[in-house]
Amino acid sequence: MIEITVIACPKPRLWIEKIFSIDSASALSQVIEVIQKDPNWIFLQDKKDWTFSVWGRKINSSYLFAHLDRLEIVRGLLVDPKTARRERFKKQGARTAGLFSKKRPGAKQGY
Repeated sequence: MIEITVIACPKPRLWIEKIFSIDSASALSQVIEVIQKDPNWIFLQDKKDWTFSVWGRKINSSYLFAHLDRLEIVRGLLVDPKTARRERFKKQGARTAGLFSKKRPGAKQGY
């Protein structure tokens, strides 16, 4: 038996963390079956909406877990971060955002 830490984000600003004991040669699908037996982790029934990673690196279903691995279960992104930033910048305008928000009289832009 090995221990892994499982961290999940089922809703915005809500994190759940728990340590599970699993068999030493368990793949991702087997680990999810073990996790789903816990009543607090029922939200994992919808597997298609979740992304799985170990220590920040995305994994596939054949990944074999090692002792003290950290499985991270996160929701998919609704909007690409670059697109969201561009949209915020359009709303704020070039003169009121970032380096251009405070400009000394007579100074060059961005300084």
